[in-house]
Amino acid sequence: MLQCLDQRIIWKEDATSFEGVIASNVIETWLKFIQSSSKDKEAGGILLGRYYENSSTMLVDELTIPKWLDRRTRTSFYRSSSHDRALKKYWQSTNKVGGLLGLWHTHPENQPNPSYIDLQD
Repeated sequence: MLQCLDQRIIWKEDATSFEGVIASNVIETWLKFIQSSSKDKEAGGILLGRYYENSSTMLVDELTIPKWLDRRTRTSFYRSSSHDRALKKYWQSTNKVGGLLGLWHTHPENQPNPSYIDLQD
C-alpha cells in the first residue's frame, strides 16, 4: 500500500514488513529532476536513512543528487564513487545508525520500464 500523508510518502508491503517513510525533502528533490524536456538527462543518487526496529519503520530522510563524476545521458545514469563521501558523512552524523537504504534514478518516460540493470540493483 502506498499513500501520501503530510507531504511524505508512506508504504507497507505486508503486515510483517517494515513501514517505509520517505521524507518531504527527498520528494521535493526528486521533483527537481523530472525529465520533462527532451534535453533533460537522467539523474540519480543514493537514498540515506535508518531503521527504527522498535516501531518497525524505515525512514528515508536524505539522498544524494548527481555529482560531477557521474555519467548522465538521456537514457542512462552511472553513479560514481563520489556518493560514498556523502554516505560516510551521513553515517557519522547519525551516530553510526543511518546508512544506505537504496538507489534512485530517473527515467525519461511517464511510466518507467526498468532496465536489466535496474532489476539487478
